[in-house]
Amino acid sequence: MVRSRASGGDPVLFGPALIWPALILGLLSCAEPHSRPNLVVITLDTTRADHVGTYGYYRPTTPSLDALAAESIVFEQMVVPMATTLPSHTTLFTGTHPLEHGVTANLTHGGQQLHASESLQTFPTVLQADGYQTAGFISATPLKKGSGIEAGFDSWSEPKSPQRTASVTLAAATRWLTPDRGKDAPFLVWVHLFEPHGPFTAHTVALRKFPDDQPLKDWLDERGFEAESVRPTGQTVLTAESTNKYDSEIRVMDRHLGKFLDHARQSPWWNNTVVVVVGDHGEGLGQHGMAGHGGTWREQLHAPWMIRTPWDEPQRVSSLVTMSDVLPTLFGLAEFSGEAELLQQMSGRDALSAPPVAQFEQSSDRQKTFGRVEHALSVGRWRWRNPGNEEAQLHELGADPHEQRDLSKTHPIHAILMASWAAEMYQKLEQQGQALGRAERTELSADQVEQLRALGYVEDDIEGE
Repeated sequence: MVRSRASGGDPVLFGPALIWPALILGLLSCAEPHSRPNLVVITLDTTRADHVGTYGYYRPTTPSLDALAAESIVFEQMVVPMATTLPSHTTLFTGTHPLEHGVTANLTHGGQQLHASESLQTFPTVLQADGYQTAGFISATPLKKGSGIEAGFDSWSEPKSPQRTASVTLAAATRWLTPDRGKDAPFLVWVHLFEPHGPFTAHTVALRKFPDDQPLKDWLDERGFEAESVRPTGQTVLTAESTNKYDSEIRVMDRHLGKFLDHARQSPWWNNTVVVVVGDHGEGLGQHGMAGHGGTWREQLHAPWMIRTPWDEPQRVSSLVTMSDVLPTLFGLAEFSGEAELLQQMSGRDALSAPPVAQFEQSSDRQKTFGRVEHALSVGRWRWRNPGNEEAQLHELGADPHEQRDLSKTHPIHAILMASWAAEMYQKLEQQGQALGRAERTELSADQVEQLRALGYVEDDIEGE
């Protein structure tokens, strides 16, 4: 299938004059999409794009993922709207921004969990109604039953403990994906892998590939890392040590993912199967002084995204894209029943045909616990960020990809325009959220709270991300 590549330049700031011609050209360039394929969705929790080989990382963290990328459409600049697990996954399956679906944290003040309004449709629910066999395989507490993310899945597998390893989750998915799966009806499989999420485990064999050496020091220095950082809850994190452990966890996750993909490639259903791999968010690792995630620095929001189909040629897309674009883009590559109705609720776009647009990003509601309310706006190579407790910043990513030089004083007009634009987008998303229906809250059991606490999501006063 021949598709138009989205432009890597800045989007039009004002006026629709150039939008309609681009949309028309995009539609004309599309061949007839394939109907009702199988679909495998793999989500990588807490995986920074710049720690993946196909995104330029110098360390051998992801050989299996890199091999899949060589067969895929790779989106180089996927920036999620919020660096938090449940909100990001809800955006993935609804095609809406967190301010629209209303899930803005894993856990709210008072020990309640948010889940999307029933007026919002999810993609698994639509496929289930269309006769798809649906199965979800989850690796950690934030996405367990009760979060609402389980809607539309006939089969569901989750750990009894706070988390489980990629090997266990992928083994369960492999058992479900028998050779005759998809023979009578197509299937949707969602696999969620949690390996690189803190607290990090030191995998001895994998760690040998990632020494604390001069290349690592140079890589960290280029990005402005300090030798250590302190979490809001008080723990000191050593940058080099945590980076090595983090990379070892990615490497172990990738090894088990490679076995799963080998099984898939040898299965009869592979040649009618679309594979989507997407990260839910990144991780601070001490960059900009933040060890974890939930903020709005780019390294916490920039995540990998690739789509492999049996009928599309591999390519790399350099324009700015976001999580709510995943479903509209998928709908441009294959036909699914009910997609027209789903598209009506979505704010995302087909990233292979529509022109790039501005992206509004925000911190997790957990950050309110620590006195932070952050907003950001990404527009092409420009990025504006309001950390809430200090002056807003402006960065030009082409010259400053790691956001180390604030240009708000030297480019005040840019800063003012982007601040105004961010305020308008926030208001619009809030209004659309009210129209779609507010997120609902459910009380968490004591066991759920303790499991979230074990993953670092809950402070002693039950306030959490």
